[in-house]
Amino acid sequence: QSERYLKQSVIDKTDAVSCAALVAGIHLYPISADFVKKWANEISEKLNAKSPATHYHALILMREIKKQDKNSFLKILLNLTKEGTSSGIAAVQLIRFIRELILKTELDPQIEKFFADFLNK
Repeated sequence: QSERYLKQSVIDKTDAVSCAALVAGIHLYPISADFVKKWANEISEKLNAKSPATHYHALILMREIKKQDKNSFLKILLNLTKEGTSSGIAAVQLIRFIRELILKTELDPQIEKFFADFLNK
């Protein structure tokens, strides 16, 4: 039942509630990854949140969930760079993730160029 409450809290209309649920997910993930992975759809909805804190925490949690699936996380990063972010702190974190991806992964030259263009804006 607590799983249902936390999942509902992630999609709550109140930014403070959804942000708190995302932070709880970040802290719960190392203990029970499967529990938090069930929220992936709800978390991806919050990547478009207007609240800077919610947007940031959704990005952090989504990265934790998709850490093992580089292609899936790459798609998320590509979408966020195309759409832009509503949060300055999320934009900084997005730049950090892009840097990490470029340094640690062999990327398609077109994708590298796309990210380089984004970083040079």
